[in-house]
Amino acid sequence: MPALDAVVTTFLTRVKSDLNTGSDISTPGAGNVRAAPKQYILAQDMAAVLDLLQDALDTAEMTATGGSPSTLVDGANTFITGTQQGNTVTFESDTTTAALRDTSAVILSNTSTTLTFTQPLAGTPVSGDTYRITGSMCDKHIEAIRGAGLGIGENPRGMQFAEAAITNDALTTFIRTVGSTPASSTLTFSGVGVNTQTVTTGTKVYTLQTVLTNVDGNVLIGANAAATVANLVAAINLGAGVGTTYATLTTANTFVTAADGAGDTVVVTAKTLLGTAGNAIAIAETCTNASWTGGALFLAGGAGGATTARNIGTPGLLTAAGSTTERVNLASAQGSYQIDQLRGMQIVVGTEDPRIIVSNDEDSVLVNKVYGSAPSASTAVTITVPTNQAFISVPTAGHLAGSGPGENLQLAETIRVAQAAAAAFVTPV
Repeated sequence: MPALDAVVTTFLTRVKSDLNTGSDISTPGAGNVRAAPKQYILAQDMAAVLDLLQDALDTAEMTATGGSPSTLVDGANTFITGTQQGNTVTFESDTTTAALRDTSAVILSNTSTTLTFTQPLAGTPVSGDTYRITGSMCDKHIEAIRGAGLGIGENPRGMQFAEAAITNDALTTFIRTVGSTPASSTLTFSGVGVNTQTVTTGTKVYTLQTVLTNVDGNVLIGANAAATVANLVAAINLGAGVGTTYATLTTANTFVTAADGAGDTVVVTAKTLLGTAGNAIAIAETCTNASWTGGALFLAGGAGGATTARNIGTPGLLTAAGSTTERVNLASAQGSYQIDQLRGMQIVVGTEDPRIIVSNDEDSVLVNKVYGSAPSASTAVTITVPTNQAFISVPTAGHLAGSGPGENLQLAETIRVAQAAAAAFVTPV
C-alpha cells in the first residue's frame, strides 16, 4: 500500500491549516457578512486531496485462486469486509486468462476473500490470474471537480464553493467505506433444512426446496447441512450452481453478502449499508433446524461510517420569528450568509426530520419539504453537508471556494478523519 508519505502529509496538513483560517468580517451580528475564505482553495487542491487519499488504497500485484463471471476469489489474502466497494480491479497484461488481460472491473462489494463486481467480467478468473486493486471510489467526484477533459494543472472555472461541497461528500463516502466495520450475523444449521421453510435478509427471501423449481430465491436442500449452507451462500452471492443448486431466476441480494462459516454456518455481512447503518438490516427465518445467533432480528456489530458532523452554521444557530412551513428564518444575531451559500446542504430544525436547502438569502432558507407547522422562534438549527447524496447541487458561478469559514471548518475536519482512516487502512500485499 502506498504510504501517506511526508510530501502527502505535508500537503494535507497545509490544506487543513488553510481551511481553518477563514473568519467573519468584524464581529457576528446583524448586518455583518461572512467573508469568503482564501482563494487558495482551487479545484485542483480539492481533487488532489481525494486523489492522494484514495491512492493509499492501491495494492501490489496479487494472485487469484478462482472466481466466477462476476467474482474474484483470493484465498491467499484477507480483505476487510465491505471496504473495497467502489475500487477497481485491473488484471495484469500477462495474467493467465487471456480474456482478462488488461481489463478492469469496479468492485460492488467484498468479503474477506471474495470481490464481487458491478458488471460481468470478460472471462472467469482461475487460480494464478494476477491483478491489482486501485483506489477509485472518489473518481466520479474528482471528474466532477476537474471537469471533463481537464487534468493536472488545468484548473476549471476557478474558485467556486461547489468544489468544497463535492469534496466533503466524497470524503464522507470514503470514510464510511474505509473507516467502518460492517454489520453481520450468523445462521447456524443443525440439519439439512426443511422443504418450503425460508431465510430472509432485508426483504430478500430464500425458500428451501427438496426439488428445485425456477422461482426467484429458491434454494436446493443439500444431502447434508454443509451442502445446504453452500447452496444458500451461492444463492445470496449469485455464485456457482445457478440453475442446479439455486433458481436461475434468483436476483441479486442488495442487502448482504454471504460466506460459508465455521461448521454448518452462513455468515452474512452488510453489503451497501456500511457501519452503523447496517445494523438496521432485518433478518428472519422460519426454519426448524436453522437459527440466527441469539435469535437476532437485525444484523449487529456495525460501527463507524460517519464523520464528526460540525454545524456549518454558527454554533448555537437558532430560528428567528416569522418562519413559515417552507422557509426558515435564522436569527440575525448569528451573522448573515451569502445568497445560495447553503444550497444543497442539510438542515435540521429542532426534532424535525432533515430537509435539503433549496436556496437561501442572507438570513433565511427555503427547504425542499414543508413542515407540518411553522418552526417557532429560538429553535436549535443544525446545517451540515449531507452524507448520503452522490452529488450536492450547488451554484457553479459567482462564489468563491468554500463560501464561508463554517464550511471550511467542516471540510478540514472531514479531511482529518479521512486521512486517519487512510493511514490506518491495511490492504493485502
